[in-house]
Amino acid sequence: MFTHRTTPRLAYWILGSFLLTTVLAGCDLFGSDDEEPAADEVIVIGTQVDSDFLTTGEFGLSATPLDAGGSAILDENIDAEVDLRPAGGEGNTASELEQSIDLVASVSVDRVRRPSGNDLAVPVNLDGSGSMSGNDPDRSRVDATEAFFDELEASGVSFESAVFEFPGFNTDPDFDFTSLYQGFTSDTDLLREAADQARSSGGTPMWESLEELIAYSETERPNSNYEKAIVLLGDGIPNGGIVTRDEVCQAANDAESPIYGIGFGPASDVSDVAQSAAVEQMRRISECTQGTYIGVPDEDLEAAFAGAFAGMAQGTSQGSLAFNVQVESGLEQVREQGIQRLEGTLRVTSGGETVEGDFLFGVPEANTTGAFILR
Repeated sequence: MFTHRTTPRLAYWILGSFLLTTVLAGCDLFGSDDEEPAADEVIVIGTQVDSDFLTTGEFGLSATPLDAGGSAILDENIDAEVDLRPAGGEGNTASELEQSIDLVASVSVDRVRRPSGNDLAVPVNLDGSGSMSGNDPDRSRVDATEAFFDELEASGVSFESAVFEFPGFNTDPDFDFTSLYQGFTSDTDLLREAADQARSSGGTPMWESLEELIAYSETERPNSNYEKAIVLLGDGIPNGGIVTRDEVCQAANDAESPIYGIGFGPASDVSDVAQSAAVEQMRRISECTQGTYIGVPDEDLEAAFAGAFAGMAQGTSQGSLAFNVQVESGLEQVREQGIQRLEGTLRVTSGGETVEGDFLFGVPEANTTGAFILR
């Protein structure tokens, strides 16, 4: 019987060769991408697009990757890429636009919003101004709000919500601009019944109502004990004139309550009746509080609302990744051709699995009337 004895020096050489070989082969002995949770879905929540987008080519994208069990994958080093292209519209099909403009974009994780582990307190503030009768005649916002509560319930997290509307007033609590239809509760039946009280009458004291809501929320469910967020739905320009947007930003940040804005009608960047001032207000209140914004299209409003609320339910309950997207080339063609809508696909890879989600936003450049021209 022949016995081979390896000397210590030879053993070290063999081990070193093995390590070098595995590294060169792309295998990391101390952890690999395959050890990360496998991605099963990615929920794109919304965008953050500054008014100078056509100059900087930069915008934000908020999304939550999920594994097969529905848990968020909040890895700041997650692999991601974005395909960006002009959206179809007036005079052009999407394929013709894609052939004429070659957009190249890079993407990186800018911020990770991790849940604190505390119970979630997320009130909903609905726009009940008179314009709602024309912009949402079928009261799709009610069905979508009810679906939002269902999504929260399905997420499995401990949560409470409350339902507010503006304009309005309550003597108990002492609100001047807000109707409180339901205080904080986890009873989704009560929350759905409250959402069904939504109406359409009066002006748009959005900032005044948010200030009252934030103060009430912080008193009833302080951020020291709760994970906080606010869902805001609006269709127009705030006209209360007493409270400023900056004051609301400060109050929301003090309460650690990011505002997730859903804009539709004039306040939606992908609506045929979009107004730059209304869109800008909704975008900015979300951005300044580290929330996110989504504009819902005019077509199939109920489904659009439901999708927006579903994404925000995931983001508020599970946490999210804030991606920074930089257009590296093709922006000049967007300017020259007057492209007003861009659509894209976010792809994220984790655990060897790649998933994707689509998004759409209006290019923030106004004409002389102050309205977006959506082609």
